[in-house]
Amino acid sequence: MLQRLQKIALLAAILLPAFCYAQGPYVSVDCPTASAGNPTPPANTVIASGGMSAAAGIPTTGQTHYGFIVTNPVSAGATLLGISDNGVYDFAGLPDGEYGFTGITYNNAELETVAGLVCALPTSFLVSTFGVDVATAEQIKVYICGSVTSPTPEPVTLTKLFGLLDLLADNPQTIDSVAVQLNTISGNALVTVCYATTVVPAYTITVGNVGVQGIDGFDQIAVLPTLATDQVTVRGNVTKAQNLQISISDMTGRRLATYTPQATVGNFSYDIPLSSQLPTGYLLLTISSSEGIYTTRFMRQ
Repeated sequence: MLQRLQKIALLAAILLPAFCYAQGPYVSVDCPTASAGNPTPPANTVIASGGMSAAAGIPTTGQTHYGFIVTNPVSAGATLLGISDNGVYDFAGLPDGEYGFTGITYNNAELETVAGLVCALPTSFLVSTFGVDVATAEQIKVYICGSVTSPTPEPVTLTKLFGLLDLLADNPQTIDSVAVQLNTISGNALVTVCYATTVVPAYTITVGNVGVQGIDGFDQIAVLPTLATDQVTVRGNVTKAQNLQISISDMTGRRLATYTPQATVGNFSYDIPLSSQLPTGYLLLTISSSEGIYTTRFMRQ
């Protein structure tokens, strides 16, 4: 059953729309009448670059726990970014854009039951049923059940469940693909998993001055080459001295590296070595200072 889960989830990631906005709501097959309600957005849905969003109003629902699934801007594919228990999220280091918050209601005790079943299974069974290799199966066991050196794992939470789904996934997670996976788990006669989401998203948070990007006193910005292997170089003309922060993120907005050069008046050139720990594929490069922000992308091969 769980091997079929992976195949269905992967198929959903391919066939369902790449932008998961305006989808849902999704409801567990175990609890078809469950509802996530309609959360009240924060009073201020526009925040400064790198700021923290304010809490949302959480509706009363029939489940015991409520959280928010945070998704990336549509321009980055609207993949899952993280989980918030109260509608507050720290956007430090993430690119400007419109981020989605989707409400989800669930029962944490049911997640513990699912975890207990995983811990009761031998590694070989995980390999065959999840369709993963031995190393991944062992990762799953340690992640959920602990290890010899850390025999008491942290309590299972919605964040931890999504981490497990990430271990199983070949592609970045969207709410669409997660809903398929959760419903397949709910279809297992051994467990009951009640959950429901709002529409996707329930509300959005706009970070920074979207649509206008540039840095006052730093002109003719270029990031070269656009197809890089070992290094990229940031160049430009500085007419106003300023301290810069340059960050490299993956396309989910996860910050991977940060640099803090000083830009003095004149021609600016700053070389950034691409370590072996940076993934291949498209990466975002964000330059920011007190004078503005500039974001572009390049491909690391």
